[in-house]
This record gives sequence, C-alpha cells and structure tokens, in this order.
Amino acid sequence: MGIINNVTLFATELLEPTKSTHFVASILEWISGWVGGYGWTVVVFTILVSVVLSPLDVWQKMVMYRNAKIMQRMKPQMEKLQKQYGNNPERLQQEQLRLFRKEKYSVAGACLPIIATMVVFFIVWAGFNATTKFKAEQNYVDAYNAYATAADKFKEETDLSPESEAYEEGWKAAGDAAVLAEYKTESFLWVGNIFMPDNWSSIIPNEDTFRGGGLGKIDSNIGKNAVYSYSDVMSAVSNEYNTRWNGYLILPVLSIVLTYMSIFLSKKFNRQSAVDATAQNSMKFMQIVMPVLMGVFALIYSAAFTVYLVTRSIISTVVQLVFNVCVNLKNKRDEDKRLSTTFK
Repeated sequence: MGIINNVTLFATELLEPTKSTHFVASILEWISGWVGGYGWTVVVFTILVSVVLSPLDVWQKMVMYRNAKIMQRMKPQMEKLQKQYGNNPERLQQEQLRLFRKEKYSVAGACLPIIATMVVFFIVWAGFNATTKFKAEQNYVDAYNAYATAADKFKEETDLSPESEAYEEGWKAAGDAAVLAEYKTESFLWVGNIFMPDNWSSIIPNEDTFRGGGLGKIDSNIGKNAVYSYSDVMSAVSNEYNTRWNGYLILPVLSIVLTYMSIFLSKKFNRQSAVDATAQNSMKFMQIVMPVLMGVFALIYSAAFTVYLVTRSIISTVVQLVFNVCVNLKNKRDEDKRLSTTFK
C-alpha cells in the first residue's frame, strides 16, 4: 500500500496552466468576468477595438476622399504627363511626384492607417492565440486533476489485486466518470468549442493538436510527463463530444464574404484615386487576396478569433456604407451648388 500511496501523491499533484501575460488576453479575461460567455466577450471586445480605432479609420477615409478629389482635378495633367514622358518611366515618376507635392496629394497618408490596422490585427491575433492556449490548458488541467483524484482514490480503496485486469479497468472507469462530470466546453451558437476552429475539426482537441506546434496547434507541454497521459485523461470526454464537427464553416464563409464586401465598397468609393493601371491592378489584387487570407485564418485558428474577424468586418462594412452615403450626398450638394452658380 505504501507504493500506491507514493504513486497517488505524485499523480494527484495539481497541474497549473500558465496564464498568459499578453495584454489582449488579459482584456478578454476582464471582459469575460462581466459578460460571461466567451463568444459575446469577443463581440464586446471587437466593438471596443473598433471604437478605439475609429479616429484612425475616419482619418484614412477622409485622406482617401481628399485624394480622390485631388486626383479628379489632376487627371488632365496626369494624362499630359503620360503622353509626354510615357517612354521614360523614371522621368514620368519624378514628374508625377512633383505634381503630387504641388497639389498636396498624400501618398503616405492613406498607407499609414492601413499599416497601423495590420499591426493591430497581428497583435490581436497573438492575444487570441495566447487565450486559446490558456483555455485549452485550463480545461485539460481540470480534467487531469479530476481523473487523477478519482483514479487514485479507487486504487487506495479497492481490494482488487494491482495485477488484475479488473483493477486497471476499475481505476480507468473511475477517472473517466470524474472527467465526464467535470468537463464543460465553451460553446457559441453552432460552434461546439469556441477555442477550436469552426470547421471539420473535433470539439475536443486530440493529442496531436494539443501537443503539436505550427499553424492551428496549441503547442502545450503541460502534463507531458505526468502519470496519466493526455489520451488516458481525455479519451472518455472525446468519445462523448466528438460525434460531430466542431462547426459548419459558417464563420469562415462569413469572414470571406464580409471582407470582400468591405474592400469592394472601399474600392468603389476610392476608384478615382487610383493613379494608373498598376494601382488599379493592385486594388484588384487586394480584393482577391485579403478575403482569401481572412478565410485561411478563419479555417485554421479558433472560432473565437473568427468571431472577432466577422464582427470587425460587419462594423467596417456598415461604417463604409454610411460614409459612402454621406459622401454621395455631399457630392450631390456640391454639384447642385456648382450648377446653380454656373447657370445664374
């Protein structure tokens, strides 16, 4: 019995997940304490991020609007330069830059907010990855401690021989029952586990996903050398939950469609600011690449991060629609004013 007690002491030693120090993860945890469900926590977080970034977004739109107006005014001069220096690309570029400076056309002004937005994107992405890892480890630690406590209690109290098959089956059954009673997934809408992707993946991550590194993997070493393995602890709950896909690819599809719509509306608004065919081709390229990129992120990473992408895209699309309507009304008023002045 002394040997069993020593094993019990080692097995039931509590595992502790390493809490992330990433400030985005801390903010999400703080909001979760107020909101409750993690899915709605992400929605609230995204709204707050959008509010914080709104001055930057408005500035970018105003710069692009101003550039579009300047480009309309410069169009005859640009065409003249194209005819004059079309055979000398280096001189053409110099003359165009000189004209931009003269007319106060901001080349960098529209790019800087986009760069800042991308920086924010990757910071938030890193924060969500840190949160996903912590939550997965937390769930495993709770399951492990429940499993170890129940299994070791059975070993201490049973009269069965440790060499018997019934003994091994008994402590495993006790551990499985304890995990099934303890384990709860964080679901959201149709997604079984918001910390796994909204796709064909399992609701409960398998050992390869939990231990592995790389895209979409949790890369956790917690409990790697513990008495009970990951597969032992999670086998019963995996059989219980993994009877369907974690999601139905709805969020990835939404992220692609909404990203495309947002870029399309922005392109439609700023179509006059494209300097030449190369710039127009670049805009078309972005219109294809960005939705695909967002779709890849949505397929590989947690549904929580995809909820962020979708909510952010919805907000961006609505803001762009409102901005387009306001600008069209202003342009109409300006045109009416010009016509009334011209024909007086």
